Amino acid sequence: MVVLNLLDYLFTLRALDRGHTEANPVMATLFDLDPTFAGVFKMGVAFVIVGVVWELRHYRRVLQVSLVALGTVGAVVIYHLTMILLGV
Repeated sequence: MVVLNLLDYLFTLRALDRGHTEANPVMATLFDLDPTFAGVFKMGVAFVIVGVVWELRHYRRVLQVSLVALGTVGAVVIYHLTMILLGV
């Protein structure tokens, strides 16, 4: 999860440098303020989520939700990679 969030951040920086916009309004605001702060915030949230999931790992529902979150971030990274391969 942390690695996927880091990749998402790096790919987003690349996309923003090429004139694209951030779809997430919270992250868009943070990127407008300072891209480094946006990255620190994004990674901080990722680490907190991983810590919470680890503490609550004995609950099936937490694991189910974490798999959905992992799949979602994974899909975003795959989207970024697809756009890079297509030259967009």
